[in-house]
Amino acid sequence: MADLTVTIPAELLREFGQDVRYAARVDRRRALSTTLALAALALAIGASTGVFSVVNALLLRSLPFRHAGAALAVWTATSRIVHMDPTAALRAE
Repeated sequence: MADLTVTIPAELLREFGQDVRYAARVDRRRALSTTLALAALALAIGASTGVFSVVNALLLRSLPFRHAGAALAVWTATSRIVHMDPTAALRAE
């Protein structure tokens, strides 16, 4: 039984090495396909990371100040220019 605990991981490691060598040989023969697959994978990882960052910042985290639920913005329109005064809510108290 003790021999199995030593030989099974060694066998798995040897087979994994064979798989990696085979994949490298196939990738060298099909360089364009490999490049396109890696580019698509990189683009998908980048896009999902970006979407998660936006969702995390806007929806999952609370606002970085006390009484965030009472926050409001005051907008004023003068002629054709719209101004936002972020301190108006603080002065209203």
